Amino acid sequence: MDMISAQDLEMPVEDVESLMDSIEDMELLRILSKEDKLTIQIAFLKMSGYNGYEIAEKTGLTQKAVNLRMVRLRKKLKKFFEA
Repeated sequence: MDMISAQDLEMPVEDVESLMDSIEDMELLRILSKEDKLTIQIAFLKMSGYNGYEIAEKTGLTQKAVNLRMVRLRKKLKKFFEA
């Protein structure tokens, strides 16, 4: 699955709330809404171009924890997009 950068989105996205507001697919929104806010924040930072090390610094998590959250989120999104 290709990652989409914040710049690629049709609407300007400046924070997690505007990212969630820009999602029009209700099923996708439901899936993402079940994730904790920190995981969504990590995804937003990743889409904004930050690497795992930078995200770990900003969130106070280890790089391993950041990567694990992204792997889990990607698995959920992959199931959604394959359905």
